[in-house]
Amino acid sequence: MKSMSSGTFVRCLLALLIPVMLFTPVQVLAATEKPREIRVLTSFYPMHIMAMNVLKDVKGISLANLAPPTVGCLHDYALTPDDMRKLEKADILIANGAEMESYLFRVSRKYPRLKIVELARGIPLIRGEEGPNPHVWLGSGHAITQVKNLSRFMSRVDPDAAPDYERNSREYIARLETLRGEMHDGLDAYRGTPIVTFHEAFPYFAEEFGLKIVG
Repeated sequence: MKSMSSGTFVRCLLALLIPVMLFTPVQVLAATEKPREIRVLTSFYPMHIMAMNVLKDVKGISLANLAPPTVGCLHDYALTPDDMRKLEKADILIANGAEMESYLFRVSRKYPRLKIVELARGIPLIRGEEGPNPHVWLGSGHAITQVKNLSRFMSRVDPDAAPDYERNSREYIARLETLRGEMHDGLDAYRGTPIVTFHEAFPYFAEEFGLKIVG
């Protein structure tokens, strides 16, 4: 049997150790790396529905809503202590904007780390006696614009998942366009018809379908 020289032994030992030295740190990092989590909040239910569709099946996203589903409008909504705790932990707040959420400025000052997106930004607002009307999502064309705004925002702040947001928004917009077409089929014959509404929310709906609000 041949004996192994010390030089040969060292070379063999290095041949075994170098791969271990190269790959072990990567394995350790992979084992200890925390899964990503982006905590997203919506201000109220119409925004929540949009977010549910655009953020659907995106890994690492948690989604919660602030105002209960029974809250139809936020004009008189006051943030609760539980809301404040959610905002403190959140990374993103999805809001309608256009002065719907009266607390946005206060929240942005209190939680400067929180990213806030206002989905009504860029949409022409109807002005009433009390200022701009924020209920833009009731015009189906404007709701589609809000979905596009959300998709662009999420793709910008979370570029790794941009293809997911873009795919989800395309699918959701296709469904909204189908619904919009069905509504026009049913309502276009009534263009110019006077209507009476019980809430200031309907000017965008009336604008979309050519209806005339008389009271």
